[in-house]
Amino acid sequence: RTKDNVALGLSITGYYLGIVIVFVGAVYQDFSPIVADGLGFTKDYWQDVLEVFLTSLAGILALNLARIAVDRLVLHRFSTERKIIDDQNAGTGAVEAGVYIATALVIAGSVSGEGGGPETSLAFAALGLVVLVLYTLFYELTTSFNIHDEIDKNNTAVGVALAGNLVAIGIVVLKAVFGDFVNWEDALAGFLTFAVFGFGLLLAMRLVVDFIMFPRVKVADELAIDR
Repeated sequence: RTKDNVALGLSITGYYLGIVIVFVGAVYQDFSPIVADGLGFTKDYWQDVLEVFLTSLAGILALNLARIAVDRLVLHRFSTERKIIDDQNAGTGAVEAGVYIATALVIAGSVSGEGGGPETSLAFAALGLVVLVLYTLFYELTTSFNIHDEIDKNNTAVGVALAGNLVAIGIVVLKAVFGDFVNWEDALAGFLTFAVFGFGLLLAMRLVVDFIMFPRVKVADELAIDR
C-alpha cells in the first residue's frame, strides 16, 4: 500500500470481483422450502445452504489454481508476479485482473444450475479455461503488435485491452456452460457453438469499433504506439 502499487491494486480488485462472481454462480440453485409449517428452517434448506458454502469454497480454490495455470499460459514469457510486485507493471496487473474475472465467470457457469455433478462442473470448467487460453492466442494472432513485448515495456493500454477481451470471452463461456445439465451431447454442442461464434463475433466487434467508432485512427496504433 505504501509503495502505491497500482498493478497490485488492479490484480487484487480482479480477485475480489472473481470471488463475488463464483459465489453468485454457487447460489444459482433451486433451494428447498425455507420453513415447514411455521416450525423453522427445513433440514433440506440447511443442506442446500451447506452445499452452496462448500461449492463456493471449492470455486474459490479452483479460481486460485486456475489463475496460476492461465497466468502462465496467457503471459508465458515472463513472471507476472515479478512484473506486478517488483516492476509495478500496471499492464500486467490489468491482465491478471482480467484473468481472475474471466476464470471466475467460467467457474460460476460451471457450478450453476442442476443436473450432472462435480465431474461435469470440472469438465466444463477445464474446457472453459482452454477456451480462454486459445482466445488469447487468437487475439495475439489478429493484432498487429506483440502483446508480450508491449506489456513488458509497461504498455498499460495493451494490458487493459487484453484484459477486456478476456472478460468478454469469459462472458461468452459463461453463457455456454450456464444452467442445468441435461446430457453431454447437447451440452458439448452448445459449448462449441458459443465458443466458435464467440471468437468470430468478438473479432467482428473489434473491426466495427476500429472502422466505425474510430474512423480517423487505427486502434492498434493507438494502443501500441501512442499507448
